[in-house]
Amino acid sequence: DAKTGLSIFYKTRLSKPTQLLLPRYIVVTLAVQAAFIAGVLTAWYETAVLLGSVPVRPVLLGTLDICLYLAFAMAVVALSGTIARSVMGTVGIALTIILLLPILGAVHWFSKWVPSLLVGSLDALIRNTSSAGDYYTAILVTMAATIVLLAVALRRINQRELES
Repeated sequence: DAKTGLSIFYKTRLSKPTQLLLPRYIVVTLAVQAAFIAGVLTAWYETAVLLGSVPVRPVLLGTLDICLYLAFAMAVVALSGTIARSVMGTVGIALTIILLLPILGAVHWFSKWVPSLLVGSLDALIRNTSSAGDYYTAILVTMAATIVLLAVALRRINQRELES
Protein backbone atom coordinates (compact mmCIF):
# COMPACT_ATOMS: atom_id res chain seq x y z
CA ASP A 1 0.00 0.00 0.00
CA ALA A 2 3.00 2.30 -0.17
CA LYS A 3 1.92 3.27 -3.70
CA THR A 4 -1.75 4.21 -3.63
CA GLY A 5 -2.24 4.08 -7.42
CA LEU A 6 -0.86 0.56 -7.63
CA SER A 7 -2.97 -0.49 -4.65
CA ILE A 8 -6.13 0.79 -6.33
CA PHE A 9 -5.19 -1.01 -9.55
CA TYR A 10 -4.69 -4.35 -7.80
CA LYS A 11 -7.76 -3.97 -5.58
CA THR A 12 -10.06 -3.17 -8.51
CA ARG A 13 -8.63 -5.65 -11.04
CA LEU A 14 -8.37 -8.75 -8.88
CA SER A 15 -11.51 -10.42 -7.60
CA LYS A 16 -9.87 -12.52 -4.85
CA PRO A 17 -7.01 -11.80 -2.45
CA THR A 18 -5.50 -15.17 -3.37
CA GLN A 19 -4.77 -13.75 -6.84
CA LEU A 20 -2.67 -11.05 -5.24
CA LEU A 21 -0.78 -13.00 -2.59
CA LEU A 22 -0.39 -16.64 -3.59
CA PRO A 23 1.37 -16.26 -6.97
CA ARG A 24 3.94 -13.93 -5.43
CA TYR A 25 4.37 -16.15 -2.37
CA ILE A 26 4.79 -19.30 -4.45
CA VAL A 27 7.23 -17.80 -6.97
CA VAL A 28 9.43 -16.15 -4.33
CA THR A 29 9.37 -19.21 -2.06
CA LEU A 30 10.31 -21.54 -4.90
CA ALA A 31 13.11 -19.19 -6.00
CA VAL A 32 14.53 -19.04 -2.47
CA GLN A 33 14.30 -22.80 -2.08
CA ALA A 34 15.88 -23.41 -5.49
CA ALA A 35 18.80 -21.15 -4.60
CA PHE A 36 19.24 -22.96 -1.29
CA ILE A 37 19.08 -26.39 -2.94
CA ALA A 38 21.63 -25.29 -5.55
CA GLY A 39 23.94 -24.22 -2.72
CA VAL A 40 23.47 -27.52 -0.89
CA LEU A 41 24.18 -29.52 -4.04
CA THR A 42 27.28 -27.45 -4.74
CA ALA A 43 28.56 -27.90 -1.18
CA TRP A 44 27.74 -31.61 -1.30
CA TYR A 45 29.68 -32.04 -4.55
CA GLU A 46 32.68 -30.08 -3.27
CA THR A 47 32.71 -32.06 -0.03
CA ALA A 48 32.54 -35.36 -1.90
CA VAL A 49 35.41 -34.34 -4.19
CA LEU A 50 37.67 -32.90 -1.48
CA LEU A 51 36.87 -34.92 1.66
CA GLY A 52 34.94 -38.00 0.64
CA SER A 53 31.35 -39.07 0.40
CA VAL A 54 28.55 -37.66 2.52
CA PRO A 55 25.52 -39.85 3.27
CA VAL A 56 22.50 -39.07 1.06
CA ARG A 57 19.63 -39.48 3.55
CA PRO A 58 20.74 -36.86 6.11
CA VAL A 59 21.47 -34.33 3.36
CA LEU A 60 18.05 -34.82 1.78
CA LEU A 61 16.16 -34.74 5.10
CA GLY A 62 18.04 -31.67 6.32
CA THR A 63 17.52 -29.90 3.01
CA LEU A 64 13.77 -30.61 3.12
CA ASP A 65 13.60 -29.34 6.71
CA ILE A 66 15.28 -26.08 5.80
CA CYS A 67 13.14 -25.67 2.66
CA LEU A 68 10.08 -26.00 4.91
CA TYR A 69 11.52 -23.34 7.21
CA LEU A 70 12.14 -21.05 4.22
CA ALA A 71 8.47 -21.42 3.22
CA PHE A 72 7.55 -20.45 6.79
CA ALA A 73 9.86 -17.42 6.67
CA MET A 74 8.27 -16.28 3.40
CA ALA A 75 4.82 -16.63 5.02
CA VAL A 76 6.04 -14.41 7.88
CA VAL A 77 7.09 -11.82 5.30
CA ALA A 78 3.71 -12.12 3.54
CA LEU A 79 1.84 -11.46 6.77
CA SER A 80 4.23 -8.64 7.68
CA GLY A 81 3.46 -7.02 4.35
CA THR A 82 -0.22 -6.91 5.25
CA ILE A 83 0.50 -5.31 8.63
CA ALA A 84 3.01 -2.65 7.62
CA ARG A 85 2.37 0.08 5.05
CA SER A 86 5.98 0.40 3.90
CA VAL A 87 8.87 -1.80 2.85
CA MET A 88 10.91 -0.87 5.93
CA GLY A 89 7.97 -1.66 8.18
CA THR A 90 7.54 -5.05 6.52
CA VAL A 91 11.25 -5.81 6.90
CA GLY A 92 11.22 -4.71 10.54
CA ILE A 93 8.24 -6.85 11.50
CA ALA A 94 9.49 -9.91 9.62
CA LEU A 95 13.02 -9.64 11.03
CA THR A 96 11.70 -9.20 14.56
CA ILE A 97 9.59 -12.36 14.31
CA ILE A 98 12.33 -14.40 12.62
CA LEU A 99 14.96 -13.28 15.18
CA LEU A 100 12.71 -13.80 18.21
CA LEU A 101 11.95 -17.43 17.38
CA PRO A 102 15.45 -18.77 18.22
CA ILE A 103 15.31 -16.82 21.48
CA LEU A 104 12.00 -18.50 22.25
CA GLY A 105 13.64 -21.81 21.29
CA ALA A 106 16.26 -21.26 23.96
CA VAL A 107 13.53 -21.83 26.56
CA HIS A 108 13.60 -25.58 27.21
CA TRP A 109 9.82 -26.03 27.05
CA PHE A 110 9.62 -24.47 23.57
CA SER A 111 12.85 -25.86 22.14
CA LYS A 112 11.28 -28.75 20.17
CA TRP A 113 8.33 -26.66 18.95
CA VAL A 114 9.81 -23.59 17.27
CA PRO A 115 10.25 -23.55 13.48
CA SER A 116 13.80 -22.19 13.83
CA LEU A 117 14.88 -25.62 15.13
CA LEU A 118 14.77 -26.78 11.51
CA VAL A 119 17.57 -24.41 10.51
CA GLY A 120 20.20 -26.55 12.23
CA SER A 121 18.81 -29.88 11.08
CA LEU A 122 21.07 -30.30 8.04
CA ASP A 123 24.24 -30.00 10.09
CA ALA A 124 22.91 -32.10 12.99
CA LEU A 125 21.67 -34.89 10.73
CA ILE A 126 24.93 -35.07 8.78
CA ARG A 127 26.99 -35.11 11.99
CA ASN A 128 24.64 -37.76 13.37
CA THR A 129 24.02 -35.72 16.54
CA SER A 130 20.25 -35.98 16.08
CA SER A 131 17.78 -38.15 14.22
CA ALA A 132 15.01 -37.23 11.80
CA GLY A 133 12.48 -37.98 14.55
CA ASP A 134 13.83 -35.12 16.64
CA TYR A 135 12.33 -32.67 14.16
CA TYR A 136 8.79 -34.04 13.73
CA THR A 137 7.21 -31.65 16.20
CA ALA A 138 8.95 -28.62 14.69
CA ILE A 139 7.97 -29.80 11.19
CA LEU A 140 4.29 -30.07 12.15
CA VAL A 141 4.32 -26.70 13.92
CA THR A 142 6.08 -25.07 10.96
CA MET A 143 3.60 -26.48 8.45
CA ALA A 144 0.62 -25.42 10.56
CA ALA A 145 2.10 -21.97 11.23
CA THR A 146 2.78 -21.44 7.53
CA ILE A 147 -0.83 -22.25 6.65
CA VAL A 148 -2.16 -20.01 9.43
CA LEU A 149 0.14 -17.12 8.49
CA LEU A 150 -0.96 -17.28 4.85
CA ALA A 151 -4.64 -17.53 5.83
CA VAL A 152 -4.34 -14.50 8.10
CA ALA A 153 -2.48 -12.57 5.39
CA LEU A 154 -5.20 -13.38 2.87
CA ARG A 155 -7.89 -12.29 5.30
CA ARG A 156 -6.06 -9.04 6.05
CA ILE A 157 -5.67 -8.29 2.33
CA ASN A 158 -9.36 -8.89 1.78
CA GLN A 159 -10.32 -6.56 4.65
CA ARG A 160 -7.84 -3.80 3.86
CA GLU A 161 -9.33 -0.49 2.87
CA LEU A 162 -7.74 1.70 0.25
CA GLU A 163 -6.26 4.97 1.41
CA SER A 164 -6.12 8.01 -0.81
